Amino acid sequence: MSGAAETGYAGFWRRAWAYAIDLLVVQTLAPAAGSFVKAQVAPGGLVLFSNAHTKITVGNDNMLLFFAFAAYAIVLVALTGQTLGMMVSDLRVVAANRDARVGFGRAIARYAAFVASLVVLVGWFSLFRRVQPYEKWSRTRLVSGSAPVRS
Repeated sequence: MSGAAETGYAGFWRRAWAYAIDLLVVQTLAPAAGSFVKAQVAPGGLVLFSNAHTKITVGNDNMLLFFAFAAYAIVLVALTGQTLGMMVSDLRVVAANRDARVGFGRAIARYAAFVASLVVLVGWFSLFRRVQPYEKWSRTRLVSGSAPVRS
């Protein structure tokens, strides 16, 4: 891919800035959501599954924050193409063919592929690239807010 074709794609620092803003927003909102969830939280964590023989729980702090961030990012990207951090950083998510709507399927695929790329270390080695591996896999791109899109 030529450098001219990548000029509309978001660079590392703008991505990092948007992520930091989103993390701050979710960390601020998650305790408020925590008061709503307290009825379902056991002392050992959030109970996902329980029967007479098995009980699956999730630790209260970090996993609740992780699930809140995933829900926040997926819902906002699917509906509007942006999270609050992306709006402030003048970024948006579009389909690889530059269609304006991403939808829930691609938004879920984007963030699932992001987590997978970090787990298998592919994402760590390509951290400074303009098009990340998870974006190729999910057929989405993070572009500048002024980049042209097809409706």
